[in-house]
Amino acid sequence: MAKAFLSHSSIDKKRYVSIVHKYLGQSKCIYDEVSFEEGMKNYEEILSGLDRSDLFVLFISNDSLDSEWVQKEILNSYDKLKKGELQRIFPIIIDENITYKDHRIPDWMRKEYNIQYISRPKLAARRINQRLIEISWQYHPLVKEKNNLFVGRNQQISEFEERFDSFDLNAPNCVFVCGLEKIGRKSFNKKALIKCSIIKESYEFTKISLDINESVEDFILKLYDLGFSEEIDIKNLMFKTIDEKLSLINQLLIDINKAKEIIQVIDNGCIVSPSGELADWFDSIINSFTEHDDYLYFNIISKYRFYKAYNLNKKIYHINLSELDPKERIGLLKRYANLFEIVLDEEAIDIFKNTLQGFPEQIFYCIDIIRAQGINYLKENSYLIVEYNTEKVKELIKQYEENTESLNLLLLLSEFDFISIDFLNEFISLSENYIGLIKEFIINGICEHLGASKEYIRLNDGIRDYISRTRTSMPREFKDIIKKHTEAFVNSIEESDNDLSEVVYTIRNSLKNGIAVPNEYLIPSHFLKTINELYDKGKKYHTIIELADRVLENSTFMDKHILNEITYMLCLSLARIGSSDRFFKEVGNLKKEDRYYLLGFYFRLSGNIGLAKENIEKFLNIKKNSIKGRRELVQIYIDIEDFENAFSYAKEIYDYEKLNPYNILAYIRCLFKVKTDNYKLTIEELINDLKLINTDISNEMYYSVKAEYISTFENDRDTALAIIDECIGRFPDTPFPLLTKIEICEKFRLPELMVETLHKLKAKNPKANTYNNTINILEVKSLALSGKLGESLRLIDSKLKNKLPKENIDKLIEKLKQY
Repeated sequence: MAKAFLSHSSIDKKRYVSIVHKYLGQSKCIYDEVSFEEGMKNYEEILSGLDRSDLFVLFISNDSLDSEWVQKEILNSYDKLKKGELQRIFPIIIDENITYKDHRIPDWMRKEYNIQYISRPKLAARRINQRLIEISWQYHPLVKEKNNLFVGRNQQISEFEERFDSFDLNAPNCVFVCGLEKIGRKSFNKKALIKCSIIKESYEFTKISLDINESVEDFILKLYDLGFSEEIDIKNLMFKTIDEKLSLINQLLIDINKAKEIIQVIDNGCIVSPSGELADWFDSIINSFTEHDDYLYFNIISKYRFYKAYNLNKKIYHINLSELDPKERIGLLKRYANLFEIVLDEEAIDIFKNTLQGFPEQIFYCIDIIRAQGINYLKENSYLIVEYNTEKVKELIKQYEENTESLNLLLLLSEFDFISIDFLNEFISLSENYIGLIKEFIINGICEHLGASKEYIRLNDGIRDYISRTRTSMPREFKDIIKKHTEAFVNSIEESDNDLSEVVYTIRNSLKNGIAVPNEYLIPSHFLKTINELYDKGKKYHTIIELADRVLENSTFMDKHILNEITYMLCLSLARIGSSDRFFKEVGNLKKEDRYYLLGFYFRLSGNIGLAKENIEKFLNIKKNSIKGRRELVQIYIDIEDFENAFSYAKEIYDYEKLNPYNILAYIRCLFKVKTDNYKLTIEELINDLKLINTDISNEMYYSVKAEYISTFENDRDTALAIIDECIGRFPDTPFPLLTKIEICEKFRLPELMVETLHKLKAKNPKANTYNNTINILEVKSLALSGKLGESLRLIDSKLKNKLPKENIDKLIEKLKQY
């Protein structure tokens, strides 16, 4: 086990270092109170302690810098580091009156290390534990070279320098680098700040992340968790006014300034919304800076661009990054290829010129394919370059699917927005295998570090979204650990300095399972994220309504974006349970575009296709590129068996997100009916994709469409029914296999089996026949197939005539007469 040598002044022992030792445990420390022989420690004992250590931790204070013993320990540790006898040195400032510029700190340490102030001992213990684990993660040296690669962007760099060198404007307190993910925002940002002499090349940012479901309360918690401030009261955030929250932020910023840190925020829609608006609370933070305060506090890496950038405060500087231009793309490609001594011929260069889209990650992906498969493979499969996002996620997941430990670790990481090493250790007891896997995940870009000292791990968004969509479950043993931990944690929540990832996840899990959590620890995003999870995975609509009502009681103190999102999820759930009066009351509180979408969704579920289509089209007039709106329109058309109109939208949403099994299924269903050129071959490829995804959801769809394929193209009734019956047995809780069986019964004119299957489908949801047109259409067909055409037509008059467009009614009647 790796050990840390704790170098400190005896004056700092009781107030700080002994607390660190307590949290780390004796097995991880060389600490004079327990590790050295009794009596005064001597030079030999220092050397002996360092010989048994992997990490030298220096607790910097006024007293330690004046200590003769500490100075000896520093000199010996540096000597051992240069000889390779010590793995790392980790200096920590524990005295608020000391900065990294103090002349008593050796020059080499000030130049080579990002020395931070950590006010709270428990946080220091967590940082040290992270360093001990990292010692066994000796990253591949090429990762650093790859991360430092930078080509082009000369004009943007020049604009950046001009702003910081301006005589007419004070230096900004906040820089936004905006643009698409994987466009090179972080690399550009670091290069520009180095050029402006704001940071050194060795500087590592203190990072936090904020997503679209978070707000000012999460910002406060994450800033506080960095450890630059003394203990402050951050309870009852949900009940504090915005002025009180801003006052807390101001306290935290004073300490960040003292520590000379720049906070890098990976912003995925929290600070800059998808509509391009700056969050009101963040605007208030910027407005609070004085004219003469020229410290750069925040560096925001934003997914979204500003809609009205000219309205921004002068204390903000923003720059939008577009894709690399063609010359820059080839330049970066050649430089990355050179790292691996790969020679690109003219044919390869021509392929890249025509297919690269200007994303650095896409360029790295191309060279990684060549390393693994060879240049000829890429030439023959150049489509992989165009579809690199889809293919990269698929390839990354595929290489770990057969390894239980790897897959389990991915599933576990996908449960968390971010997770600390300490908390992760509770699940997997970080063995060498797991440590090796985490190292590999970080090298391959599957994970990234967050926090002041990289103490948190965050799964890549694309992979996390993929795992979430496929709904693959965590192993039972992990679920049991979470259950036990949640119950124990809630009872000890009063403990200060709890691990933030542990707090966030456990509170959400408590809300999800009805376990009481004291109100003072709750914030709106806990509710919103829990609600989203319950909607996406659990379908627990009544629980969602209860949680939404609970948090909306405090709407006075809430950010307007979070308020809108919670109300939106409340309306989705009200529509699902058919609570019309409450739905129409709440939907009026939402933004116009959200209101149109929800009305379309509600009317589709209640069977009024005309109003459903009208409202979704209004929504798409505002949100012209919305995949969500197109997906809803596809469902509207499929529900009424208008596959011709559904087809183009189904193909479009499939092309946008090819790994989404729901998109694949909608496209397949349309292809069966529309029969485009080579549609049989396309269906075969799509069925194979469902099989390759290999999750419960995709497997259920795979067997269903396979049965329909055999029914359609091989005309084999018995085999098709056998496959679909097996599917129904394997997936008894889902309706789609039953719908497929009904279609097979219709094709082979099996009215009795069709009626029997229809009864099973209706039994799954007793309300379904009162608001779902699909059920009514199937019942109409079963009656006609049984020779009861008159009864079938009467059912159309009573249940469908006022719900479906007239042309669809006419098509249905014409079809029934042919039975």
